[in-house]
Amino acid sequence: MLTALKGRTPAQIAGIAQDRVVLLNRRWRLPLLRHGLEAREREWLDRAAVPRWPLTGEAARNLLRRHSGDHARLLADAEPAMSGWTEVSGFGRRPIALHPDPQASARDAYCYRLLSRLDFLRPLVRAALTVDDSALFLQAVETRLFEWEKARAVEREWDSVDDAIRLLNLVEALALLGELLPREARRAGLQAVLEAAWNVEIHRTRTGNHLIYEALALLAAGAALAGHPRATTWQALGRRLLEDEMLRQVLPDGMNAELCTNYHLITGTNFLKGWILGRMAQREFSPAYRRRLGRMAAAAWQLRAADGGFIALGDSDRMAGSSREEVEGRAFAGLGRTAADSPLEREWLLAGLTEDDLLDASEAGEEPSAPGGYHVWRSGTAAVLFDVAPFGLPGASHHGHADALSFEAHVDGVRFLVDPGGFSYVDHAARAFARSTAAHNTLQVDGRSSSQITGSFRFGRGARARLLAQGEFEGGIYWAGEHDGYEPVTHKRLLIMGTGPFFLVVVDRVEGPGRHTLETFFHADAGWEARREAPGRHLWLRQNLRMAHRTWCNLAQEMELVQGRTQPHWQGWVAPAYGQYLEAVTLTARCAGDLPVDVVNVLVKPDELPGEVELDGPARRVRFAGLGDLAWGWNEHDIMISMEKGTWNSSSWKNRSTFR
Repeated sequence: MLTALKGRTPAQIAGIAQDRVVLLNRRWRLPLLRHGLEAREREWLDRAAVPRWPLTGEAARNLLRRHSGDHARLLADAEPAMSGWTEVSGFGRRPIALHPDPQASARDAYCYRLLSRLDFLRPLVRAALTVDDSALFLQAVETRLFEWEKARAVEREWDSVDDAIRLLNLVEALALLGELLPREARRAGLQAVLEAAWNVEIHRTRTGNHLIYEALALLAAGAALAGHPRATTWQALGRRLLEDEMLRQVLPDGMNAELCTNYHLITGTNFLKGWILGRMAQREFSPAYRRRLGRMAAAAWQLRAADGGFIALGDSDRMAGSSREEVEGRAFAGLGRTAADSPLEREWLLAGLTEDDLLDASEAGEEPSAPGGYHVWRSGTAAVLFDVAPFGLPGASHHGHADALSFEAHVDGVRFLVDPGGFSYVDHAARAFARSTAAHNTLQVDGRSSSQITGSFRFGRGARARLLAQGEFEGGIYWAGEHDGYEPVTHKRLLIMGTGPFFLVVVDRVEGPGRHTLETFFHADAGWEARREAPGRHLWLRQNLRMAHRTWCNLAQEMELVQGRTQPHWQGWVAPAYGQYLEAVTLTARCAGDLPVDVVNVLVKPDELPGEVELDGPARRVRFAGLGDLAWGWNEHDIMISMEKGTWNSSSWKNRSTFR
C-alpha cells in the first residue's frame, strides 16, 4: 500500500483510499449475489442463445459483399491466426498460446496479457463471413473458444480491463457467427463472457481510459445477453459510466483529457460503440454526449499525419498498423470526412447506421484548431503542431509526457521533426526516455524534465502551459506560449510559420534568476540525415528533401548530432510502434550562463528559398533572400511580427498581439 502511495498527491491518495473502500464492498457483496443467481444463470446458459449485436451476421455478410476489393486483405489478416500466430502490439509475431508460462519474465507476462485479450478472433470471424466455405475458419474459432475455457479455469485472476476487451471480442464473434457455431462452442464462449462481465463489475477502475473500456463491456454484456438475470443492471451501469466519463474525461473541444493520441482514438471508438449499443437497446445517450462524440471525431481528424497514421502525442505510437485498435481509430477519425479512406472499416464501425445519424451537418465540418491545447496548422503538404497543452488528466496522467512547448513539423507530406513516440510499457529505460523532456522538440533547463516523472506510470507536479498569443501576418502565422515547469525560471516560445514558401522560426526566451544550463532538442524522424556545414548551420537530408537549419544564441552553444545512443542516457531514437526502436538523428544544442537567454532556430527549404538566409539574432530579424525580412518584437506583454520586402524598418509593424 505504501509503495502505491509513493509520489502521489494528496488528491490522488484520497482517490486511492476511496477506491479501496468501494472495491472491498464489491468484493464481498457481488460474489454473494452471483452465488444466489447460480441456478438462474445455469438455466440461461443452457439455452446458449445467440447474443444481440448492432451488426448482425447477415448484415455483416452483405457489407463484406459490397466491399469485395477488401476480401484479399481480410483473408490475409486471418492467415496468421489460422497458422497459430498473431501480431501482439509491441512484441511482434507470437504463437497463440492461451496458457500462461509460470516461469515467464515480466515482459513475456505482459505479452501474454495482451495475447489473451483474444483480438485474433476478429480476423477469423471476418474471414468466415467472407468466404463461401467457412468450415476451416469456424473450426479455428471453435478451437480457440474451448482453449480459452480451459485457460480460464486454470487461472482465476484476470485484470478487469483485459476482461473488458476480451468480452467485447467474444460477444462480437458469437453474435456474428451465431448458429454457425456448434452449441457447445457457443456455450463455452458465453460462459467466458459472463466470467468477464462479473469480473469487470467487481474490479472496475475509478477513472481513466480503462474505465471507458470496462463501461462499454458492461453495456455490451447487458445489451447482448437478453434474459440474463444481471443484463438490465449491467446495461444501466455501463451506460451511466460512459455518460459520466464522456463529460469527465473528454474536454469540451473533443480532446481526450489524457492528451495522448492513441487513447483519444481508442476511447473515441469506444464511446461511439457505446452510443450505437444504446440506440440498439433503446437507451439513448444525452445530446451532450452525442455532441462531444462528434467533436472527438473532428479532433482525431486534426491529429492525422500524411502517412496514414497520426501524430504520436503522449504514450502513443503512430496508429498506422493493421491492429483492430489502429484500424478502428482511423475509421473513427474519418467520420464525416469525404477524403477519409477505409469505407469498409467505417461502415463496420457504424454497424449499419450512417454518419448523419451521429453528426449534425454543422458538426461534421468542425475542425478544432487546437484540440486539447495542441495547435495545428496545415498549408499544402506542410504541417506544424505546437504543444501548449497541460500535462494530462488530473489524477490519472499515466500516459502524460514532459513535452511542454514541444512541436512537430512535416514537410512535403513527410514527417520531419517528430515526437519520438511512446516506445514501451515494459522496457523501463526506453520508457523513461520517452516521457522525458529530452525526448521532445523543446528546451530543457538544468537537465531536468519540465514535468516531474516519478515512475513508469506516475508523475508529480505537471507543467502548466498557456497560449500567450496567436495571429496572422502577411505571409504567415504565429503562436506564442509559456510554461512554469522550471519555476522560478520561465520558458517562453514563439513559433512563426511561412505560408507562402514554407519556413519555420523557433524563438525561445528563458527568464528568471541565476545561472542555468539550457539544452534544446530537434528530433528528426528515422530516415533523415544531417550534416554540419558551419558553426550554427546544419543541413537535413532525406532522399530528395533538404531542410536548412540556422541557429543563434546570445550565449556560446555546443551543438551535437546524436544517433542511437543509450549511454550515459538515451538519445537519438524514434518508436513508430510500441517495441520498435529506430535510430534517428537528434540535434542538441547546449549553453550555460546567466538568464535571460534567447535562442533562435530557423528552418527553410532551400529549394523554395534558394538564396542566403541571414539570421540576425540581436536585431530579432531573419532576412530571406528574394522574400523579404521577417522581424519580431517580444517584451513583457506584447508580441509584434512584421514581414517586409526590402529593408526592414523597426517602426513598421504589420501585426501586434497583447497578452496578459
